Amino acid sequence: MNDDTLNRVNGLLQHFVGTKNFHNYTSKKKPNDPSAHRYIKSFVCEKPFERNGVEFAVLKVRGQSFMLHQIRKMVGCLLAVMRGLATVDTINDSFKMEKLNIPRAPGLGLILEYVHYDRYNNRYGEDGMHEKLTWEEVDDQVDEFKEKYIYPNIINTEVNEEQMVNWLKNKLSRHSYDLDEEEDESDNDAGDDEEISGELKEEQPNNDKVQNVIT
Repeated sequence: MNDDTLNRVNGLLQHFVGTKNFHNYTSKKKPNDPSAHRYIKSFVCEKPFERNGVEFAVLKVRGQSFMLHQIRKMVGCLLAVMRGLATVDTINDSFKMEKLNIPRAPGLGLILEYVHYDRYNNRYGEDGMHEKLTWEEVDDQVDEFKEKYIYPNIINTEVNEEQMVNWLKNKLSRHSYDLDEEEDESDNDAGDDEEISGELKEEQPNNDKVQNVIT
């Protein structure tokens, strides 16, 4: 991925930032359901890297909460636009009231990276009675664990099984945005549990969650 492509990816990701109606990015949500409105603080693609002869990139999204399939569908829509199978208008139209069948990227590589308690820390962390909810003291151990166990598993699985490659070739290229051809919800491949956990924590809307997607 050259710099121009990386800049284009990051430009497209900005369309997801802010408070949007993500009813098309999950299942069984009506367009007028207030709970479909979610706040994305940032969404960026980092510089790609190569492992085992394959190029990977990390997409990092930070938001207050995520719904089932939301991140996978945002990535799927991004890839559709980047590959010329959809347009920027598709992204913008997806936040409107019309229902669209947004493509859902594979869940391999989806990681709940960090849970932020900024408002709690700002309100209670300096009152002398409560400790801040932060994990800086174990950041090094966490990074070491990810590098030793999590990232190699993701990379080796993709290299050996080509989940993303096969999805791009066999599903995304033939995807229809018609709801009559909506993806089977029984497709519970890797990654759904992470997004469900974000949804279940919706009762704590002040807590920001950062999800990493390696693709």
